[in-house]
Amino acid sequence: MTQAFPTYHMNAFKPPKRLSKEIEALMSRFWWGFKQNDRRIQYKSWTKLGMAKSDGGLGFRELESFNQALLAKQRWKVLTTPCSVAAKVDSSRERNGMTVKRGEASWKMPEAGFVIGASMGGYPVWSCLKYIPHRLLGASLLSPFVHYWWPSVPSNLSRKAFGSLRPSYQWTFRIAHYTPWLFHWWMTQKWFPTLSTEGAAMFNDHDIEILKRLLEAPSNGQEKITQQGEYESLQRDIIAGYGKCEFDPTDITNPFPKNEVSVHIWQANGDRVILFQINSYLSEKLPWIHYHEVLEGGHLIFFRSDICEAVIRSLLLG
Repeated sequence: MTQAFPTYHMNAFKPPKRLSKEIEALMSRFWWGFKQNDRRIQYKSWTKLGMAKSDGGLGFRELESFNQALLAKQRWKVLTTPCSVAAKVDSSRERNGMTVKRGEASWKMPEAGFVIGASMGGYPVWSCLKYIPHRLLGASLLSPFVHYWWPSVPSNLSRKAFGSLRPSYQWTFRIAHYTPWLFHWWMTQKWFPTLSTEGAAMFNDHDIEILKRLLEAPSNGQEKITQQGEYESLQRDIIAGYGKCEFDPTDITNPFPKNEVSVHIWQANGDRVILFQINSYLSEKLPWIHYHEVLEGGHLIFFRSDICEAVIRSLLLG
């Protein structure tokens, strides 16, 4: 267990040598430890401890060398798979003078790009507008989540929007906001209905039709959405979105005073999951954001081809 604990960390980071040595010392003392006036049993020879499990040993590793091997493997992935997440993260370091080379030629990721966030994907887009607007060529938020504890939203509007939700939604968002350490328990307990058990209850007829089409013809790779488990794929998103507010959208000053970049919100007035009045209010407070109200639709407008075409067109043409 002591040895397995740092393995995930060492896939991406280089821990201090001192820490590696301390972990090795813990393992060594377990098998070869001595106390004053008390000699412990020598369970296994060190040769056996370090031998591969396939060869009959215990597979104990010299952690510093193991760490270097893992990092080398990660670097190879970056060089051979430039579209991977690791490669994209690494490319962001180029701004600090670090480049990744493949053979003789170096490759670079674009310095700026477009971002589109739908539903809970709205909070990362707000964060991009707040912290890295210089990396954006355009941004669109479709049926974006709203934080019912944003201080800029009038309390009567927040209460109305929050009160329109089913009780299971209300309790889910309250727990994510006030007691996030209980969130996993709440989402897995069986006594009370939760967002997991009543998720579809908030959808309107337009959403139900879209869901039927999606079930009839599921997209490739659909199973990968939750391959890390529901906690990583869904619950952490809700905790991040409805936890403590680092900023309010109205705190964002116009990062594009020359209108060189366009920002859009797309919201259906029939959305039962996210009440459109709050996003409409935010767009009034942030006049540099273009607000598009979809007259016929629900929360899942981002699955409609006509809406997707309009979103792309607005980003490219401004």
